[in-house]
Amino acid sequence: LILINPGILDMSDASNSTPDGQLYLYGNWTNYQETQFKQGNSTVHFVGTSPQTVFCTDKTEIFFNVNLANANNPFTTNSFSSDLIAEGSLTLSNDSDLTIKSGHYALATKNLSVGTGSELIIEHTGSLVQTDDTGTVSNSGTIKVNKTTTPFEKYDYTYWSSPIVTPTIASTFPTWRTDYAFYYDPTKFVDLVTINQGVQTAAIPDGFDDNEDDWVNATTMSPGKGYIIMGP
Repeated sequence: LILINPGILDMSDASNSTPDGQLYLYGNWTNYQETQFKQGNSTVHFVGTSPQTVFCTDKTEIFFNVNLANANNPFTTNSFSSDLIAEGSLTLSNDSDLTIKSGHYALATKNLSVGTGSELIIEHTGSLVQTDDTGTVSNSGTIKVNKTTTPFEKYDYTYWSSPIVTPTIASTFPTWRTDYAFYYDPTKFVDLVTINQGVQTAAIPDGFDDNEDDWVNATTMSPGKGYIIMGP
C-alpha cells in the first residue's frame, strides 16, 4: 500500500462509538504524509507471508487497532520506522511475534492481546505503554521483559519493580539470592535510640530502625512496588 499526497485513505465514519473498516495488508505500508491516513476506529491486519514494514516520511504512522498476524516473520519496532502506535488496541495472533527494541516503544492505548504461539519481547530500555486505565492485557502466549542491571559486585543489592501482578521472585530471578529479597515497610520504621552491634549506646536517633524489621522478606512482587534483591 502506497499513499502519495494528495491521495487519502479514509477509514473513519466520523463516529467514535462504532468500529470502522478492516484492512488486510499482505505487503508493506508506505505513506508520504501521516495526515493522509484517517484511521478512525479502524483495524489494520498485517497478514503477509514475508517480512512487512511500515514507513511514513514525516512522522511515526498512527493506527487505531493493529493486528500482527504474519506467522514466521517477526516484527520489531524497527518494522514501524522506530515506534508502533496503536491508539486503540494491539493484538499479536497467528504465531506472530513483536520485539520492542531498546530505546523505543509500542503504544497500545486500550488493550493488549498476545495470542497462543505469539511472543512479545521488550528489550532493555524498551517500553510497552498503555494509557487507558480501563485497558486490559490478555496473554495466552509469551511476554518477556529483558532488563540489564548496572554493574554490581557480590552481596550488592539491585532495586526492581514489576508492572504485572504477583510474579514470583524465585522464577523471575532464578540465579539470584532470592532468600535476600525484601520490600520496605515504612510503618515498621522506629528510630528513637542509637544502637551499636545490638547494644543501645545513646538515647538519640541514629537514622536506623531500632529493631531492624522495616525490610520485610518478599517472595512475590506487586505492580509498582519497589524491591531489593541481592545479586548472584
